[in-house]
Amino acid sequence: MHPIFFSFPQIEILGRTVGPLHIHAYGVMLAVAFLFGLALLIREGRRYKFSSDDMLDMTIYIIISSIIGARIMYILLSIGDYSTDPLGALKIYEGGLSQHGGVIGGFAGLALFGWRKKYSIAALCDAAAPPLVLGSAVARWGCFLNGCCYGAPWNGPFAIVFPSLGDGLPRHPAMLYDSFLHFALLGAMFALRRFKRKDGDMVAFYLVGFAILRFITEIFRSGNTGVAVVGTITIAQLVSIPLIAAGIFIYTRPAKPVAAPSAKNNKKNSSPPKKTKGSSASAPQKKKNKGKR
Repeated sequence: MHPIFFSFPQIEILGRTVGPLHIHAYGVMLAVAFLFGLALLIREGRRYKFSSDDMLDMTIYIIISSIIGARIMYILLSIGDYSTDPLGALKIYEGGLSQHGGVIGGFAGLALFGWRKKYSIAALCDAAAPPLVLGSAVARWGCFLNGCCYGAPWNGPFAIVFPSLGDGLPRHPAMLYDSFLHFALLGAMFALRRFKRKDGDMVAFYLVGFAILRFITEIFRSGNTGVAVVGTITIAQLVSIPLIAAGIFIYTRPAKPVAAPSAKNNKKNSSPPKKTKGSSASAPQKKKNKGKR
């Protein structure tokens, strides 16, 4: 494990000691995940007629809300670790983010952005779902370098000893399982795009896929989220169940039919219908017969 990429030595500036400054691998990989996710988000946004500026603005909302949500959820799951060191809750650069909390917080920020801009929240969610999967896949390598999100003890192939634990036991590299499954989910979502019937379907695929893969990886996890709370079901698996239900509900909802304009309205207003950003369907227009009989 390499929790620290590199360090700047301690120096004196104007008689004051500065440093040493450590650049943590976890933070670096989060930044890399952000850049990859942003590039894909801008590309996906064009599918729904969102501008690059819109996607950049929305990214600010998502980053802030997802980090807050992920950190709060992690602290709640590890409340005992911070009872004697409350200020440790602010040391986010050392790791400690909950994936479920990040997802919930991220979508909350997205919804706030869509509400303020009067955009289709369903279309925004569809544009953001694939980049979210890609970002999660890359960020998990930060967990690996940091030595967190480790798996249960195991002596089989691919087992890794995490020095930070100090027990010398080989364990499942659960965070790498999670990363590979996220890459597989991204490919599956692109393949399932042809089954998209309405705005909201892509995020439905994401919710179901993410919940299933997290349910699987929890089998190999240890630590706070690997503790069974109901039988053999862990906290993360328990939270994944309503996500699956939500995804199925969103996908099975019928697409809203487009109301055909009445003849009376056509006579009063012959202007074409307004287009709304993010809409994947346009209202049919009747051709007007200008000839006389």
